[in-house]
Amino acid sequence: MTYIFCGQLSGQVTPDFSEPLAGATLRLYKYRGTKYVSGLSVADPSTTLTRLSPNAMQAKKTAFIAETTADVEGRFIFTLDEQSNYDGGPYELDLFLTNVPNHKGQAPKPPVQIPLTTLRLKVQNPDETLVAWEYCLPANFWREVRAAFDAWVICGRVLTQDAAQPMDDVRVTAFDADWLQDDLLGSAMTDATGKFRIDYTRADFMRTPLSPLLNRENGGPDLYFKLAAPDGTPLLDEPKTQGQMAGRKDANHCFFIEFNVEQALLMNADLK
Repeated sequence: MTYIFCGQLSGQVTPDFSEPLAGATLRLYKYRGTKYVSGLSVADPSTTLTRLSPNAMQAKKTAFIAETTADVEGRFIFTLDEQSNYDGGPYELDLFLTNVPNHKGQAPKPPVQIPLTTLRLKVQNPDETLVAWEYCLPANFWREVRAAFDAWVICGRVLTQDAAQPMDDVRVTAFDADWLQDDLLGSAMTDATGKFRIDYTRADFMRTPLSPLLNRENGGPDLYFKLAAPDGTPLLDEPKTQGQMAGRKDANHCFFIEFNVEQALLMNADLK
């Protein structure tokens, strides 16, 4: 008999921002526990997520069934038969990562393996051979995983001043206010929903004129921003002192911000 197990995985980066786990490896293992498995899932991933130690990863190898790679949308599929050494019993699903989506860093990091859940075919339907499962890793956990790969991101939204409409085609540029020089972290254009995303690494805000002899101290960047219309007309020009304000100083790996901009400024820029 052939069994099909498919699904889709994503990770929540910030509020209203999730990313498909494109390129992630999914691994199946025979269930090694003693708990009777009567349902589709015996564990709620949101309460059990943890990272395996290298020894624990090694110990699971004897129970390995198969692995597959998620596509750009985080979708995956397993086709299991007798040749896969799978007999229809319960199985454990693990997520194996050597990187995270949209990461700019080049330096290799140790891989991360995360047990997600234990599943089996529905016993109410003994002839059922298809299982589908969709899950989004919660923000508090996914941020820790991204931090393990030195992956930093700023996600946000640009709205009109009354917060009634999203503003598209606005360029958002992020800076780190430093004591020797300000670091450009990156820029991005807002989409039709007013959303933008800027990915960067620690190296982008640790540099100084004396690097690599002298880099910045540990901690996150002190963020301030500039917003501009497509033709370069300024819509918002924050002073670097904004980076020292509460909520901006030592920003964490996954930072969210929302801007409210006067729509007339953008309209005037479009008329030029």
